[in-house]
Amino acid sequence: QNQQPQKVTSNWFKWVENYGAKINNDLVYDKNSAMITIRQQSGIFVFNNQIAFPYFPKITQFNKANPITGNLESLINFFPSSIDSLKKEKIHFEPLYYSSNKSGKQSDRFYIDAVNAAKTLRYSEQKILLGATITGEFKSLFDNNSIPFDEGNKTHLNSGSARFVILGDGNIFNDNYITNSGNDNITFILNTFD
Repeated sequence: QNQQPQKVTSNWFKWVENYGAKINNDLVYDKNSAMITIRQQSGIFVFNNQIAFPYFPKITQFNKANPITGNLESLINFFPSSIDSLKKEKIHFEPLYYSSNKSGKQSDRFYIDAVNAAKTLRYSEQKILLGATITGEFKSLFDNNSIPFDEGNKTHLNSGSARFVILGDGNIFNDNYITNSGNDNITFILNTFD
């Protein structure tokens, strides 16, 4: 019932920062969350119990002006991290969705206790950014750096106009999570490709 998550280390974060967004090394939790089923034992009896799991925030705070999130009612994130804008020149950063007004973050040391989480966490933050788009003309991360591989193709160091969707949830596209999250998660995923 207790888990000790590990920080993710990847060059992916440097790549995202080059284009104007930062995925923070934290774990966001929210009082408005999805339910999970856990097994509990009382004496010789074992039973299933549904509890709110704050590390699966149920998102209801959307940017209604953006076509990706404009018609969504809710969205489930799974162990998300927060996102910040790095305010790059010629890059437009647009928030897509936030946590609720009763949320918080763990950083440095992560500890997940499924049974007691809802009672022990401090919900002192509000509207933590969890999804955004960045649009503009992007300068390649490899413009002044060596290109890790080049198979004789001409590498484009500038994009022209492009758009990225940046999410603090790396599991949202995972089949195991999609099937248990409802239609709004599927609608969100499809909207990102329209």
